[in-house]
Amino acid sequence: MKIHFGFGLAGAGYLIGIGMLSCTPNPPIPAALEVAFLRIPLYAGLALCLLLSVSGGAWQRLLPARLYWLVGFLAVGCAGAEVVYRQWLDPGCRVAEDFVVGLTGIAGLLIAHRLLGSQRRAART
Repeated sequence: MKIHFGFGLAGAGYLIGIGMLSCTPNPPIPAALEVAFLRIPLYAGLALCLLLSVSGGAWQRLLPARLYWLVGFLAVGCAGAEVVYRQWLDPGCRVAEDFVVGLTGIAGLLIAHRLLGSQRRAART
C-alpha cells in the first residue's frame, strides 16, 4: 500500500471545511438545502480523498476490501465526530438526519468506486 500524502492533506482540508460549516449558527442557505446539496458531496469528497490517499493517488486501481472498510470507518468516524461537535455547539439541533445524509455520500462513493473497478477488471479478462 502506497500512501499519497497530498490527498491526505486534501482530506484534512475537507475536515476543516466540514468543521467550519458546523460552526455557523445560522447557515446562509436553508437547512434542507444544506443537507441535500452540501453534506453529500462534502462527505463523498472526504471519502474520495481518503481513498486516493491509500491507493497512491490512482483512481482506476481496484483496492482490497479491507482498504474500503478502513476508508469507510475513517470517514464514518469523522462524520460521527462532526455530529458530536455540532450537538455540543447547539444541543437543540437535529443531527441524526445530517449524519445519515453524510453516510449516504460516503457509501455512494465507495460503492461506485468498487463497482467501477470490478467492471474494469471484468472488461480486461
